[in-house]
Amino acid sequence: MSPANNGLMTVGKTETGVKVYFDNDFIRGFLGADNAHERLMMGNIITSLLDMKDEWVHAILDELMPLGQAKMILMMEASNSPLSFPLWLPPPIFIHRASSQLMLDLFPQWMKDKGSDITDKLTMTAQKEEFLHNGVDVLLEKLNLQVKEFESHSLLMKLIGNLETLFYLREHNKMLHPAQIICFGDNTEKRKEFFETERQLSEAGLATRALIEYVSATQVAARQEQAGSDDIESMLAIMSEIIHIGGICDAIHFGISDHTIEKLPSERYGIYDDDFNDNVVGFVSARSIEIVNNQIEDFGSRMEHLAILQPKTTDNNSNLDEIDEAFLADWGVSYSDILQLLYSCYLLAMKQKCSVVELPEKEFIKAIIEICPELSEAAIEKSLKHLTLEKRTEYLTPPEGMSPKEIYPWIYNRELSYLRRPIVRWQMCDGANLIYGFRSCLSAGMQLADLLYSGRLKYVGKKLKKLLGKFEAAKGTAFNKEVRRWLQEHTALKVWDYDVPMKPQGAFAASEDLGDIDVLAYDGIKNVVYSIECKNTNTAKNVREMKKEMDDYLGRDGKTKKALVMKHLRRHQWMIDNIGIVKNFIGTKTNPTVKSILLTSKVIPTSYLRKKDTPLPILNFQELRRKGVDYLD
Repeated sequence: MSPANNGLMTVGKTETGVKVYFDNDFIRGFLGADNAHERLMMGNIITSLLDMKDEWVHAILDELMPLGQAKMILMMEASNSPLSFPLWLPPPIFIHRASSQLMLDLFPQWMKDKGSDITDKLTMTAQKEEFLHNGVDVLLEKLNLQVKEFESHSLLMKLIGNLETLFYLREHNKMLHPAQIICFGDNTEKRKEFFETERQLSEAGLATRALIEYVSATQVAARQEQAGSDDIESMLAIMSEIIHIGGICDAIHFGISDHTIEKLPSERYGIYDDDFNDNVVGFVSARSIEIVNNQIEDFGSRMEHLAILQPKTTDNNSNLDEIDEAFLADWGVSYSDILQLLYSCYLLAMKQKCSVVELPEKEFIKAIIEICPELSEAAIEKSLKHLTLEKRTEYLTPPEGMSPKEIYPWIYNRELSYLRRPIVRWQMCDGANLIYGFRSCLSAGMQLADLLYSGRLKYVGKKLKKLLGKFEAAKGTAFNKEVRRWLQEHTALKVWDYDVPMKPQGAFAASEDLGDIDVLAYDGIKNVVYSIECKNTNTAKNVREMKKEMDDYLGRDGKTKKALVMKHLRRHQWMIDNIGIVKNFIGTKTNPTVKSILLTSKVIPTSYLRKKDTPLPILNFQELRRKGVDYLD
């Protein structure tokens, strides 16, 4: 048989079919982005079964298994993607519909018991906010009673284990879902299935993280009874409703929604805003489609990366010294040391052969130094200050110097989130143990890098603040170049290779500084000039981020001068008023039509929640790449 990479495959015909043997070298051939090795395998099997000529076998394969990315066997080098490797995982605990419905049935009685029930429809914003605040308090009290029923240390271990499983499933699906679409074809029902799976994982993951934070902060006295899966699911359902109600309260408070709140004939509470819900569903659907499409596009490069047996270890980050210097100045420990510690946590888990690790703090430090001698005890201790969750006097009382917003689980990018602090310091009689899941540590490293390079890292000093501004500017410049390059390579538009200034003595000599046009493009056939403002966006993940995004794009409380859309609208109006100058600059004989656009790198909520209020279209680059230049019209 034809070997691959010196591998061996033997096929022996039997009475009922064939018996196939692979050696390890042959099996490694299934790594990679295409199905060439699967075709080789099936060709050998067909030849053995049917004794066909090679050209006939190739014809069958070309018709039924054409060479491409339609892989049926997905393999990877585990060290390249430890998040998606199924090691030492408990069965997942999700929030089933029955648990959510039961909680919604009980919630009105809980409110009534505390004197917070309502009988009529609430009409005033203050009434709605008070009701929702009371709802969060009542649910937290019920959660506290349930947590106190069980031995909290083992509860924490189970919760961290559950999150490890959910991390694995989400990461695994990034490989599985695009592979299924490529293999079996794209269809609406399959995508709906993917979206529902992702919704369940997101809901359970967010509630599990928040419950880990709660148990870590309270660390109630030890009980004997162990929490089972049903008990944990009940707690997750309560936490999920806390997150849901908190988000609605923020939406009402910031004027993003006008939810109706009333008592229904069923005795449940009706909390709804159809317009808001429809717009959010539209955004979530568009974002989900965008994510799956990106996974399909990236499938080949992802599988190629996962096939590398010995990945490169050299660090090409030219900014690393500057980053380390800034972290040392502001946090007292380098960025490199923090990432080294998080990665060493993963290596320690591999050594102990478990997903969730618990060690006395001194033993943990010693074990980390054995794995990574470059880390000093002082560097580990300083890193832990930024990576650990600890017991607090009260759950709702943040540590000194931090805002209460760092506690609320419905807010994203919180300093006290388990996503940022994946190590729990658990108080023992004779000291403290450190507890963590290795996937959570690896994810925290990626989260820290994302916050750093996107300019969203909080609680920083002067050095890091300056560095964040630099990275944010570089991100914007890179996106401008990416858009220009795509338009040049995929359209017939004439594209200027630079930001076109609109200011005194600029290319467009405005009487005042109106900024730059990020991307200027011209369609000679339609005689249309496109003025494109590019924004390399971070997708808003909750109501507060949506509010900030809408304020950034459209202004706040009638103050629109600095709003991004209004700034570009002023540039648009200048081009309309000075169309002769535009015509001469473009080099056309007749006045062109001017179309001004805001182009975001990802789909954003503002384009759905405030669509009626935007005087210029807000489009996104992902759709432009898929729909082509006509999308700009």
